[in-house]
Amino acid sequence: MSYSTWLQTQGPSWILDAVGKALAKTAGAQYDAQADRILQGVLKRFPTAGQLDTDPASATFRRLIVGPSDALDQIGADRSLRRGPGESDAAYAVRLLGAWDFHMFAGSHYGILRSLVIAGYVGPIIVQDNGRWSRLTGSAGTIADITFGDLMLCVDRGRPGWMFDTRTDFYSRFGIIFENTAANLESASGQTILNEIVEEWRPGKASFVGTWVILAGRLLGWPVGRILGTDPNLGGNSVRFIPGDGSTPVVRGP
Repeated sequence: MSYSTWLQTQGPSWILDAVGKALAKTAGAQYDAQADRILQGVLKRFPTAGQLDTDPASATFRRLIVGPSDALDQIGADRSLRRGPGESDAAYAVRLLGAWDFHMFAGSHYGILRSLVIAGYVGPIIVQDNGRWSRLTGSAGTIADITFGDLMLCVDRGRPGWMFDTRTDFYSRFGIIFENTAANLESASGQTILNEIVEEWRPGKASFVGTWVILAGRLLGWPVGRILGTDPNLGGNSVRFIPGDGSTPVVRGP
């Protein structure tokens, strides 16, 4: 029962005339509004129950519905889950509710790749310094989507098939490859967000070298099996390298 209804039943009979009830109803409406604000202030902490439906014509009038956009963004910042481009409040709220289910993948290939995809980066591929690679090939949005492979196994040769430089002992390093460029890989803000996401989700023991965006030609070592002397079309490469430390990106090649 609302305050505006309840107050009209309280008090001596001489005050519960038409004027008295109107006064009680008006005062009760103010109490109802205050109670709603207090309740919503508490509920905003919960992504799928963040506000009351206050439309009297609604079938869910005064029932809990999804939280407001600004509250969801605050919850997302607190739970280290960014809203994806164009992601609806309802979809974001469900993802925030399952934050712990997703955070179990923090520090893994899947955690990094899935976070990048949600943020709008298409087709990221992780490549480790020792030649191990991974990418998402399914559409379920789960760990089942991930595929692993090796460019060339370290046990087969003295040096791995993928090298960031001549130092062969830093097998904890990894980078990311994109086979096509995109607006968020070209803009400074998009490059910054990419590095931030990788930093948030990478393993603490691993070092992120940077991102290679293939603009044209073919990249030595990718796709799998591409090495010197085996590809007559190798050459004419144009690759944008986005350093993981946030320094200025460079384009290598024409």
